[in-house]
Amino acid sequence: MSRKKRIVFVDDDAFLREIFEKRLKDAGFDVLMLPHYDGNFIDKIAEFAPDLISLDIIMPTMNGDQIAPLLK
Repeated sequence: MSRKKRIVFVDDDAFLREIFEKRLKDAGFDVLMLPHYDGNFIDKIAEFAPDLISLDIIMPTMNGDQIAPLLK
């Protein structure tokens, strides 16, 4: 049996994280919700081994455009 697809969702808006987490889990995905970039960000994502990463473009510490190159 194959594992569930995994999605990382990064957004500083707690309400959006809550809504998307419920919807994605109800749809059968494993989900890792992250509120923003932090020192362990890359390690958390690497350990989770996602199939897809959704990054908010506008966040207070680092935005999605700045984070994306770090993930490559």
